[in-house]
Amino acid sequence: MELMFQEGSIVAFAVGLLVVYVLGRLLDSRLRRLVGEIQGQPPNGMTAEQWAKLLELPETFGGLYDWLGLFERTTYYALFLLRTPELIIGWLIFKLGCYWGIWRHPIGVEGPGAEADADRMIARAQRGNALAKISLLGTLGNLLVAVVGILAAVLVLWALRLLGEMMDSLRR
Repeated sequence: MELMFQEGSIVAFAVGLLVVYVLGRLLDSRLRRLVGEIQGQPPNGMTAEQWAKLLELPETFGGLYDWLGLFERTTYYALFLLRTPELIIGWLIFKLGCYWGIWRHPIGVEGPGAEADADRMIARAQRGNALAKISLLGTLGNLLVAVVGILAAVLVLWALRLLGEMMDSLRR
């Protein structure tokens, strides 16, 4: 809490938030590229077009997920500033439940399994794994971006304090 109420803390907070925003945009662009890399090859009996259509992630990296990433990074940043690890842990537990749902839903097979559906089961499993990997990498990236934002804010606060001490010594 002392970071928030020191002289120059607004400037430090703003610089840290700017760092979180800029690094978050870089993270989003890297995750967009990872979507293609993680998807892998189509299973036997499936064309590349069918595979691409199956793995298509609607609105994943435009719109909703960009806003979710921005929200998550900003939330981590604020919670680190407020020194409330229990809220960060609570959010991570909530995200774990979401990951479980993401991973489980695409690989669930409706109705009785048939040998003819083996390729579809493989494809759904691969899609679920790709979604889970992207989500986990996004969460880890968001945490790291927030930590770097905190470090930037602390560095700015330290520099402002040092500058203030230098100005005081020059006045004497």
